[in-house]
Amino acid sequence: GGRGVGIVLSVFKKLHRTRVDVFKDDTRALTAARFKINEEFKKNKNETSEENIEKNSSIGKLSVSPGLI
Repeated sequence: GGRGVGIVLSVFKKLHRTRVDVFKDDTRALTAARFKINEEFKKNKNETSEENIEKNSSIGKLSVSPGLI
């Protein structure tokens, strides 16, 4: 539903902001990370299961948690 879209978009934006912060001086890494993030989200763009959306969003949130980078 609509809630899932908001969660997914929020995680997507956080991952991209984190990518820019982490790789700010490395153009190749910035590009590679952008490609990988976009690829993973496109792969799951037709997911409709709330459970799977929540699971994937949790994985995305973990990957941007302070201290893990």
